[in-house]
Amino acid sequence: MLGWELLEVKKDTHDRKIAVFKNVDTGVTIEKDFNGACINPPSKPHNFLVEAGLTNETGGIDVNKYTLQHKKYDNIFAFGDAVGFDTTRTHSAAMAQNPVVKNNVLRFLEGKEINGIYDGYTFMPFLLGHSYASNF
Repeated sequence: MLGWELLEVKKDTHDRKIAVFKNVDTGVTIEKDFNGACINPPSKPHNFLVEAGLTNETGGIDVNKYTLQHKKYDNIFAFGDAVGFDTTRTHSAAMAQNPVVKNNVLRFLEGKEINGIYDGYTFMPFLLGHSYASNF
């Protein structure tokens, strides 16, 4: 339901869960029954990060997308949902970024050149029904 804002969750007379969505472009609202849902709420950058000058125009921490080191402050690294480059915000992406940050932070603390590179790996499953799934 990309492009739809969740307005409300209610139950009908048969105790089924009903989600009420609004299309963010047209304003049209729809109701959809469901058993389970994965909702990605709108997010905003933390003010203390913005005020410290650590974020970029997207609100994410302004890191190099390969080394995950901040572009201005060498002693700052970020991974997962905090990064300010174009990637999916998934558990698998954070897991792939974690060893890169660990390697680079340890090398930075030892005064060595950082050499860990994030290759952009991410994965997101789409459960389309009881017996159907896809991914990207």
